[in-house]
Amino acid sequence: MRPIEGVLSTYTDAQLSDLKSLDFTRWVSCLCVCQSPYDAADRFVSRWPASLHVAQVRKHAHELISKSAVNPGTVADPAWAAPLAAIKPMAAGFIELNNRTTVLGRLMPYAQRVPFQTSVPIRMSGGTFKWIGEGSSKPVGNMAFRSVSLGVKKAGGVLAVSQELAKLEMPGSDVAMRDAMNSDLADYLDQQFCDPAITATSERPASITNQSPSIGSVGTDATAAKKDFQALLGAFLQANPRARAIALLTTPGTAVAYANALTATTCGWNGGVLNGVTVITGNTGPRAIMLDPTALVLADSGEIAVSVSTQATLEYQDAPTSPLSAAVVLVNLWQANLIGLRAERFLNYQLAKANAVVYLTQTYQ
Repeated sequence: MRPIEGVLSTYTDAQLSDLKSLDFTRWVSCLCVCQSPYDAADRFVSRWPASLHVAQVRKHAHELISKSAVNPGTVADPAWAAPLAAIKPMAAGFIELNNRTTVLGRLMPYAQRVPFQTSVPIRMSGGTFKWIGEGSSKPVGNMAFRSVSLGVKKAGGVLAVSQELAKLEMPGSDVAMRDAMNSDLADYLDQQFCDPAITATSERPASITNQSPSIGSVGTDATAAKKDFQALLGAFLQANPRARAIALLTTPGTAVAYANALTATTCGWNGGVLNGVTVITGNTGPRAIMLDPTALVLADSGEIAVSVSTQATLEYQDAPTSPLSAAVVLVNLWQANLIGLRAERFLNYQLAKANAVVYLTQTYQ
């Protein structure tokens, strides 16, 4: 079905997000193989004439003709990205897809959203209320606040793809490229969000489990899984008797183990509900994390910056050497017929209170 105005109402929000994220991937691919943003827009229109954003791209492509010389290569460059308004909804669709994939993204509806670099008061405790008789004095309580300011942080990486794949000439290659970009970023964000070893630095926020209390597991079989879940829930409720919401973050395998142990049909590998607790699965590592998601303070630009290069030289390592030495093996993208896509997402987070998270480390058989 052609996604033109008049039939968009037939799509669900998730389907629209998928269409937008595909257009974002297609736009990036056009940047990879074209010499200018105008050529990229022209290629986009000719290759995907039934695209969701073809009208916007066609309109703004002509506006680019009258622009002065511009530098190709990054969708974040205001020298030419700003005039192409179609980029923003495409990028927003990719962010929506990433949010549906990550643990952090699925917690966002519960979190306290704040702007970057702004001091925001966070309520730590409430006032005092009682029944009052006629003519009696009203109780006075002190609400406790603390200030939170989240600086700008960014998570990013480089994905090297062949020029053949970047052209998206084969059916399904646009989906493959989009999913590769999304899954790599999602796995990294989940790991950074959940791993207790991730401490706060000038470049990154601490994980939600860093310095949070933990409890021990009693074993690896089904009986142990049931006891562990009950113990984790009990420890969390003891630390958070007035929690406004409860979420369990864990791997698909652990979610299935808990569901089997509790004979629950409302939870599976993709999450669900266990004893009234919302279960979210992802790359959490060998642990089960229970938290009050309303205690999560989050700053998110809602944007992603992608830069493209065919000339860069890369070290193919997830932990690149710094500074470089003679022993480092480098690969030139031009020589290897590859294209490098560098994606960066701007976000930061922290917990309003330390005891809002309790976790347990275990893998079940």
